[in-house]
Amino acid sequence: MVLHPDRGRRGRAPGVLVRAVLLGAALLSFEPLRGLWSFVSSPRPSRQHARTAAHAGARSDKRPSPIPEQVSAILQRYAKTLKVSEVKSSFQKILDSGTTLAVGQYNRALEAMAKAKRPGDAAEFLTFMEAQVQPEGAAYDHLVTSHLNAGDFEEALKTLLSSPTVLLKTCKRLLRSLLEQKKDVKSATRLMSCMPAMGLQPSYPMYKGMVAAAAEEGNLDLADRWFQQLKENGMQPESGLFVSLIKGCWKARDPERAVRYFNLMRRLPGEEATFPRGTYSWLIRSLAQDRDAESAANLLERMRAAGLDPSLETYEAVLKAWSELQLPDMRKKLEQSWIQGLKANGTKVSRDVYKTLMRASKSDIRSMEEWMNQMQMAGHWVGVYEYNNLLQACESAIDYRSAEKWFDRMTQANVTANAVSYNLIIKTMAKAGQPKKAKQWGRRMEQAGLLSSKTLQFELVVKSLLQTSQNSADYIAGWAAKANELKKDMNASVYHNVMRAYFLENKPEEARQWVEWMETNGTSTNSETYMMLMRYDDRQTTFWHQKMDEKGVPPSTDSFNLVLRSLSEVKGKKRLPLVEEWYERMQDAGCPPNEETYALLISAAAKSGQNEAGEQWFSKMTKSGLSPDREVYQALMLRSLREGDPVAVRQILDWMVLKGIKLNRGMYNLAIRAFAEAGEAEGAEEIFRRLQAAGRDPDERSFFHLIDCHVRQRAMEKARDWLDQMLEIGVRPSFRIYAALAAGYARTGDVASTKEFLDTIKVKMYTSKITRDTWTAMMEPVLWCLEQAGEEEEVQNWLAFAEQKGFPVNVAEPMEADEDAEMNAPQQRTEGGRPRGAGDADKVKQAMNALDAMKSQGKTPTIEDFNKVMWRFASSSRSQYSQARDFLETSILPVIQPTARTFLELLRCNRRGDGRRGIYTLEWMHDQGFTITRAHVDVVARSKQPGSFLQTRGVRVMSSAEATQEVSSQRSESMPLKDFLATVTWACGELA
Repeated sequence: MVLHPDRGRRGRAPGVLVRAVLLGAALLSFEPLRGLWSFVSSPRPSRQHARTAAHAGARSDKRPSPIPEQVSAILQRYAKTLKVSEVKSSFQKILDSGTTLAVGQYNRALEAMAKAKRPGDAAEFLTFMEAQVQPEGAAYDHLVTSHLNAGDFEEALKTLLSSPTVLLKTCKRLLRSLLEQKKDVKSATRLMSCMPAMGLQPSYPMYKGMVAAAAEEGNLDLADRWFQQLKENGMQPESGLFVSLIKGCWKARDPERAVRYFNLMRRLPGEEATFPRGTYSWLIRSLAQDRDAESAANLLERMRAAGLDPSLETYEAVLKAWSELQLPDMRKKLEQSWIQGLKANGTKVSRDVYKTLMRASKSDIRSMEEWMNQMQMAGHWVGVYEYNNLLQACESAIDYRSAEKWFDRMTQANVTANAVSYNLIIKTMAKAGQPKKAKQWGRRMEQAGLLSSKTLQFELVVKSLLQTSQNSADYIAGWAAKANELKKDMNASVYHNVMRAYFLENKPEEARQWVEWMETNGTSTNSETYMMLMRYDDRQTTFWHQKMDEKGVPPSTDSFNLVLRSLSEVKGKKRLPLVEEWYERMQDAGCPPNEETYALLISAAAKSGQNEAGEQWFSKMTKSGLSPDREVYQALMLRSLREGDPVAVRQILDWMVLKGIKLNRGMYNLAIRAFAEAGEAEGAEEIFRRLQAAGRDPDERSFFHLIDCHVRQRAMEKARDWLDQMLEIGVRPSFRIYAALAAGYARTGDVASTKEFLDTIKVKMYTSKITRDTWTAMMEPVLWCLEQAGEEEEVQNWLAFAEQKGFPVNVAEPMEADEDAEMNAPQQRTEGGRPRGAGDADKVKQAMNALDAMKSQGKTPTIEDFNKVMWRFASSSRSQYSQARDFLETSILPVIQPTARTFLELLRCNRRGDGRRGIYTLEWMHDQGFTITRAHVDVVARSKQPGSFLQTRGVRVMSSAEATQEVSSQRSESMPLKDFLATVTWACGELA
């Protein structure tokens, strides 16, 4: 050693050391001091040595054995054989030799079995271990680990929850596996919830993992719950936790909650200046996703001001938000700001930036083209990806011409199109309603060798063609057949679309054939298949329902309702029995009827004239606890319409308003029709005004019933006014409206107006919705009018035109009948020479002739046949009360019992009187023992000033408010139908 004199004590002179050695030798020569030194330097056992000696003595008493090497050998053999029985037997031999094994040796065996992914062996060995020693938490930790290594997460959780001793590290390991590997937030939540009961407190990383996993799933409620639990346990959340929460808000599309978490994060000490980049990015994307482009753009500027560089995804989200809001100027402003910022920093605009700008343009094809040009000028390669972005924009804009143009430019630029390119252009053609072009591009894709079951979205092409193209069923079927040829696994919806396309083209046979092909190709028919078939193939609903039953597809209430709806449209006497028969099948199948079911039953009864059956079905519905819905009320309105009772129709309409049921235009049209067919124009116009006040737009039917009503009353000026109003609001008149006006003017002898509407009909070239009855009803009075005016050439022209239309007209008998119809009454003639009411007399005479014809054929007329004659009397433009009363007493009463409708038509014959004749009729009905209904009283109550006279005859007249209050207080859901109709009233009279 070299001593340096200038370094501390080592630098002292050697003489000092010599003097110290000499002094020590002198002291040791002294005898007392030499004895003391021998005591100090002699070895003595320490306390640690004493404990070690005692422990060694104890081990020698129990005769220990060096077993770690033996256990290692045992476990090495297990790693090769994987036989737990050998491990148990080897351990048992050691125990039998009198050696006691420590807990750690057992744990070594459990650890080896966990590494070998043998949870069954570990469980078996743990049972063996429990018979020898008391296992600690480490033993159960190894058992749980064995299940995790084997991938059985559920069993690992069960094992942990049933373990008597659980370590915190075991919970951490299991939680991490559940969240990161299995992505099972539900099981992780269960684990975290059970930890307090096991005496364990979750750590901050565990809470953070739960919050992040729940937010990743978009389950913000669960994430917020764990976030609040973390704070309640006194832990301080850090910025990374808020980033996870805000990202979860983006996934859950909840920008409001994202802003709340952002503001909470700002309150953290020192966090304002150290916001992570992800905090801004996810909040901006969340706001942009909600189309709050302005807030997202402001936050983007704030992020840039904080020195954080937004990612490409962040810019793209804001740019797309401006595009979706159709604000291209704001989008371009942000684009230029981005590019200028990059150039100001000396950063070259990369290819990824240009790609982002192109994607953000969405359907703005021109902007996308500009960015592609700048990309080329910057020296970047423009490949198939960029051209596909343009094709994607063409698809979004449904611009198939631009798609074809850019595909050709891609080819000219020597860029090879891929399967995505063809897929995009084919979808564009399909969405644009170009089935032929889509087929051509499909052939080009096949010629390029790119068409396969995985490269084309057949389902989307088929769906788009169905929605946008007409007469494209064959093209749709061709795509489905091609997918079949390529062995693509198609779901049932593709076959459904093909069938639907053929049904829409009125080709049911082809559609039914595809049902067979669907089953042949291995795609099973399901409930949706048969529901679709019954909905579109409504003439075969019973067949398809039986087919569904044969295939084992369980029926439903909706499927039976489709059958009932189809059968309710059957004409003739079989309608109601068939509907009731299928109702019984519905009951046997265990499908509970609903409001629609009863509405169809009531409607079928109303169409069949079986009013008592309708009352029974209504009562059964209310007793079953179902409340009448709109369809039920509509069926009741139809019933009253067929009975010729417009008052009841309006009463039901008013009751629906009281019940808060939203009325559609069809219901108002039904009420307008009821009053119009009854010849009550004022009532029809009132309902029309209510339709407009309710915010509903009138349609062709609304105006037709009003115009037809005025035409039948010879009020042609009012009919013309309604036509002008119809044209003013843009409703297109149909053939039947012009036909009604032409016939009406012809009956009044107005040749000029008749020829005006005839010319309109010829110019309009109507080809649909023209029936023989409508054509004949127009041509008979028109030809009579023209003949009376001496327009022989016009008569011949229109006879030829009628022949051309396929509706030849025989004018001999109708014109003779017109001449016989009271033409000698000068006071009834109009200015044109046509007798007022002659057409009504013809209709009454025709109805009576039809009645006589039935008698001559040996048939017995029903009361409905007699009521048709009474209805003709009531529908006359002038009162025919006397004739109707005479017909009732001489022709009806002697042979058949009249119904309520019979007397209703009789009272309607005098609806414009002063009320006296109506009261006398009611008294006569009462004396004869006939039932007087509310409808009968209402007709009389609506006569001219009936109030004082009715009160003298014992009749009380209620106002609308009184009637409404009385109805609201008396109505009960179980009330029979006849009582219901008798109670619902609106400003009508009531017998005392």
